[in-house]
Amino acid sequence: MTGLATNLEDTYIEIENITVTDMFNNLVVPTILGPDNGTYTQDTTPPQMTLLTANLNLSLLTLMFDEPVNVSTLNFTTFVLRSRPLNSATSFRLTGGSTPSENGRQVELYISKTDLDEIKKREDLFVSAESTYLHFDHAAIEDMAGNPIEATSPTEAYGSVSFTNDTTKPRLLSFDFDADSGTLTLHFSETVNYLSLNITGIALQQDFAGTGLNDTVTLSNGKVSALDDTAVNLTLTLDDLNLLKTYKIGVNNATLWLTIDEGSILDQSNEPLIGRHNNLSAIEVSSYMSDTTSPQLLQFSLDLDAASLRLTFSESIDASTFNVSLITLQDSRAEPSTEYRLQSSYNWNYDIKEQRIFLSDEDLNEIKRLYLLATDKNNTFISIEYAALRDVFGNPSTTIYSHEALQVEILNPDITDPKLVSFNINMTAETLILTFTETVNASSLNVEAITIQSDQRYTVNETSHYTLSTKSFIKGGDPSGQDSTVVTIALGTHDL
Repeated sequence: MTGLATNLEDTYIEIENITVTDMFNNLVVPTILGPDNGTYTQDTTPPQMTLLTANLNLSLLTLMFDEPVNVSTLNFTTFVLRSRPLNSATSFRLTGGSTPSENGRQVELYISKTDLDEIKKREDLFVSAESTYLHFDHAAIEDMAGNPIEATSPTEAYGSVSFTNDTTKPRLLSFDFDADSGTLTLHFSETVNYLSLNITGIALQQDFAGTGLNDTVTLSNGKVSALDDTAVNLTLTLDDLNLLKTYKIGVNNATLWLTIDEGSILDQSNEPLIGRHNNLSAIEVSSYMSDTTSPQLLQFSLDLDAASLRLTFSESIDASTFNVSLITLQDSRAEPSTEYRLQSSYNWNYDIKEQRIFLSDEDLNEIKRLYLLATDKNNTFISIEYAALRDVFGNPSTTIYSHEALQVEILNPDITDPKLVSFNINMTAETLILTFTETVNASSLNVEAITIQSDQRYTVNETSHYTLSTKSFIKGGDPSGQDSTVVTIALGTHDL
């Protein structure tokens, strides 16, 4: 009790007549005596702690003393928790706390949430009775006479006579996402063991209720921050990140929800996580940062036989924004002599990082006609104008200037034989016009291999036929610059 018998001035003695008798059984006279009739000797003995118990489930330390103590003098920051009564043992000094106790021999000390999470980060501290010790600085608490408790050293730390481990299952409280770096931050109700995280138990989806089809991505892997904490950082793989972009998951804060399987991570007492489930307890992103990085072309391949151009970008792109006509093929990086800008080719409509351009006949034949372009890897380069396409966040692609043109990674030549698809004989103009499936080399034309006959099938002695002579020749006489799908032959007078 405070204010009572703390000094001579607040100390009075009252006795009743039944308190004592003299030797003849006469009752004592009832009396009240005060400071004028007494003396007072102050208590100078410091209190001592006699017992410690710990309950991590309740975040509670119970301290017992050999005399009543004044809880108003309790200084939480003087208490140090240790794993062993050794100087080298793992330790943690409290930063705060609370107590509901009144003055007396027992003090209940509730550890703050912040301190408890820090304690749980230390895997050999307060995990059993054998790893639960406490010591304190001078004046950690005072008795009712104001005598401060004496300090105890680490080697004099008090061991716990009773220990109750944490049996509360952790919960996922919230999560953040940085779409630019691909970092997912999971916030838990307590410190968790990062090594126990099962990444494949996490799924990201467009809405509270996902269908599990093209609106949900179950993570395949990732890099976890190496720290036991209430927050766990997970960097997504590029494949998972690009799949999210392809499915338009997390392109803004309204399109990102998370589910996590039961037990996908454990707390420091090996208690399993309480799951969050699709259409029941899925959680929406709390803090969101958009992707602000422009997509870049990393490599390309050209297949002249399959009439396709494959472009690999740094991330999934919005295929609907691709302006193929902003792509130029050129024969070198420095001062190219031959260039061709695509005219009528088109790309497929899939929002992925691997984009395929289907080369139109017009573009393909023109590329083949330019004999200094795309005949081998050393004369096959690509440049792209600014904003030829955008990613799913609307970021424009970076420019690849002509002098920075990217060299082809794989070049597959045309191995398909050209075919004659039509002809036109004009007796007035004295010409034979041949149309092929693809550009042909005009200088390779051998007119003596051309026969005109009266029937589709040649029959000896029945089919009339005539094979052109060298008197006929490519129109103009010089085949240079006449490589094309259409070849015009000037028929010689002899052949006519």
